[in-house]
Amino acid sequence: MSEKINETINNEEEVSLGLNPGAPSEQSGGMGLDPSGDLLEELRQEMNGEELGLEPGEKSEPEIPFRHPGNYDENKNGGAFQDDRIRRDNPDNDRKMNSASSSSTDKNSKSPVITLTRRMLVFFCLTALAAGCLLTLGGLKIFLSTDSGGRIVSSKTLKYYKDLDENWGKYYQIQKTIDQSGLYKTDRKKLDKAVAESIISSSPDPYAQYMTKEEYDSFSRKYIDSYTGIGISVEEGEGGHPQVGRVIEGGTAEEQGLKSGDKILTVDGHRVSSVKEASARLRGKAGTSVDLVVNRGGSQLKFRVARAEVQDKALEYRIYDKSSGTGYIHMMTFREGTSEELDRAIKDLKDQGCKKVIIDLRGNPGGIAREGIKCADLLLPACRIITVKKPSGKEKIYNSDSSNEQISYVLLTDGETASAAEILACAVKDNKGGKIIGSKTYGKGLIQGIYPQKDGSVLKITTEEYISPSGEKINGKGIEPDISASGDPVAQGAGILNGAQ
Repeated sequence: MSEKINETINNEEEVSLGLNPGAPSEQSGGMGLDPSGDLLEELRQEMNGEELGLEPGEKSEPEIPFRHPGNYDENKNGGAFQDDRIRRDNPDNDRKMNSASSSSTDKNSKSPVITLTRRMLVFFCLTALAAGCLLTLGGLKIFLSTDSGGRIVSSKTLKYYKDLDENWGKYYQIQKTIDQSGLYKTDRKKLDKAVAESIISSSPDPYAQYMTKEEYDSFSRKYIDSYTGIGISVEEGEGGHPQVGRVIEGGTAEEQGLKSGDKILTVDGHRVSSVKEASARLRGKAGTSVDLVVNRGGSQLKFRVARAEVQDKALEYRIYDKSSGTGYIHMMTFREGTSEELDRAIKDLKDQGCKKVIIDLRGNPGGIAREGIKCADLLLPACRIITVKKPSGKEKIYNSDSSNEQISYVLLTDGETASAAEILACAVKDNKGGKIIGSKTYGKGLIQGIYPQKDGSVLKITTEEYISPSGEKINGKGIEPDISASGDPVAQGAGILNGAQ
């Protein structure tokens, strides 16, 4: 098994897995110039002899006479300066210089002389250097400001601010008017969220979402392997009421007897009516406890559960039937590292004598798309796994290499099998890697990107669509099973693997 999946790119550069750096920002004092104008003022004072407390007539450094180019005549004075500190290396030239100096004193005394200090020379050199840089970088613009004296910005930044003013200047003025003249002030946090959600609501993207930093922290926990909590997922139940979803094996919630489907009524005495509210109140530091009241089958039950470090798993596995050498793997999600967990599970089952395995994707909502691709690469020989299509029409093809786990398998699916789980399912079906048993999958053939903002909030939007190896779109259609489920799908899968069906 190679460590890297083969990729073929059609008319496209590498698909970026990076994050949007956000809006361009100004770089104060670009190219070493002082935007405040202090350097220029200092140099003006130097030219007037006023720097460092000197009187106007004083000089702080030796002078270097510089003859005006218009009165410079190489034939008359030997091409030499009068100052003995600047000489040619040739002794003959030295004698010519001395002779020329003594014979042309009267003439030279009539020539205008500009006296430069070393600081002034440095200033002129820096000015010339800056001017050269500005000419070279033709895209730079200079904004003159009475407040700062001057500022250099790129043409890209200039365009950004022009677009910002053109598209959003009106709304800025509305808010500014409210802040300056209104009797009632707006809540900045509420304003930020309301504006972001209003923009998103105008988009047809069904998966677009704006999340505050706190909301994103809760969201991202589904895709990491450890966090502090009581070891449950909270999901939306009947009427939008929060209820216990998955109870993590080995967690404190399992130890205290909480079960999947328990309706959460209160958390620490506070009645909760949404998943967001329940999740927020369940969070806390390791070592603290939380009191819950749940409804189970019409009865109210009370629990006190300790918060602790939760080691979450993307999958669970066991030997299903030792006599037939059949194993069972239940994949609950596709978070970071899921493909490595699947690889270890298959190897462990093989070490225990299993030659066949049932891979259960029922209820798996997906997760990280690349983990679905990696899992397909584990199970399949050299073939096409998936094609990812960008809004521009450019495509990126993911191929499996020739190595794969030498084991027979079936996949179980249902209407809740979605996203990254469908990437695995369609790759296996189209390449005839194993039978798909169950019911049609959810049909989410879209990939979302996460774009962090400066304040820690994030924007989640759909950025790509994936196409099955056979060229079919998955989104809105789902994947039909090879064999419909009847009775117990796990037993049905075992029967197919062992030739009983």
